[in-house]
Amino acid sequence: MADKKLRFIVGLHACMENVRVAPQHVREFYVSHMDQVHSPEWHELLRSVKVKPKVKPTGFFKEMAEGHQGIAIGSDYWPKIKTPGATSRVVLLDGIEDPHNLGAIIRTSWLMNVDAIYVTERRSVKLTPTVHKVASGGCEHVPIEEANLQVFIKELKEQGYWVYSFSDKTDTSIYQTNFNNKTALVFGNEEKGVRIPVIRECDGLLKIPQAQEGPSYNVSVSVGIALSELNRQIGWS
Repeated sequence: MADKKLRFIVGLHACMENVRVAPQHVREFYVSHMDQVHSPEWHELLRSVKVKPKVKPTGFFKEMAEGHQGIAIGSDYWPKIKTPGATSRVVLLDGIEDPHNLGAIIRTSWLMNVDAIYVTERRSVKLTPTVHKVASGGCEHVPIEEANLQVFIKELKEQGYWVYSFSDKTDTSIYQTNFNNKTALVFGNEEKGVRIPVIRECDGLLKIPQAQEGPSYNVSVSVGIALSELNRQIGWS
């Protein structure tokens, strides 16, 4: 993302995963009461954290995000993009604006072995505390980067990736597609979908079948369905 100095994480599971993965990167630590970190698991984790938790009133956490669970961490740890292997999955998000959608996509991508998520530089929600809460630890494992998708898709194709965009304006189902071991999947804005200039750079346009015409899957659900089929074909490792 643009500013990689410090990101704020809220929520019990999200904060715990950050401390588990990168305790030395915790720079700020706040709780609504010390009982939040009095469990045996927290006691073990905190041995590696240099910053002691500070007690803050509930209003402090509400200003960050709803559903904060009375715990927040400021961390300067950012997962790094690794050199892709023979099998690689990449998710491109063209203008996702709802933090709950982005958080759910990150969590699913973590569990589906996605190597990285790329979001548009504009018209995209950033890694807010709410995104961290919904991702429930996924932000500690999946690198999130900004990119000009039209340019970046060209770069991916040069690296051997096949790139597919999702839309209801095609008859080609994901279940009729043989995915390449290096695949990038593009998902669009909650209302407008993937922009036409981005679609033009892709290798193909796919849809996810549904029983009813008119309504559509939530974008985070679409990501889960598509990644599940991708993993079924190319394997989970």
